[in-house]
Amino acid sequence: SRRDLDQGFDKIRREITQLHSLQYMTLLAYHLRPDQAENFISRLSMPKRWAKAVRDIVIARQVASDLLPSAFPIEVCLSLNRLSLEAVQVAAALEANRVAQKTIKRYLEEWRRTRPFLTGRDLVNLGAKEGPEVGSLLNTLLEARLTGKTATKKEELSLILRNLENRARPHPHLADRVNRLPME
Repeated sequence: SRRDLDQGFDKIRREITQLHSLQYMTLLAYHLRPDQAENFISRLSMPKRWAKAVRDIVIARQVASDLLPSAFPIEVCLSLNRLSLEAVQVAAALEANRVAQKTIKRYLEEWRRTRPFLTGRDLVNLGAKEGPEVGSLLNTLLEARLTGKTATKKEELSLILRNLENRARPHPHLADRVNRLPME
């Protein structure tokens, strides 16, 4: 309704200091169902970035409603990292559940910037198989960073080496590959 939209704009103005057109678009789409969002996108012939943000606000609203107070940072990151920043910002501003809103704000302010020191290429060079294994190892590293289990590249390397050694077939030249990694 018009009143809900006005209240949404007011909340967003308080939460986000400088609004961009994409945030306005996600606000307009906030209450849409997925099928309505697709019609909205089609009707306005939205460019890809806008269409993604509209789809993402529908997902972000659902993620926010599903967030439990006990959600781990890795769960929040895996759910929100794939969504556009604008959609997550609008969802954080409009979310009625204060616990979910607080969690999403923590994601925006802290967790979303957390990245492992080791890259996918580093993992492949250490003997990980490209594809799902590298993705899984990167998620393991992200979780370790978010929980404070690792804080340096050396600690990440140690964690990955333990993971790779526990595989059925460790890479035959693992020690040589480790020695070639820079330890900044």
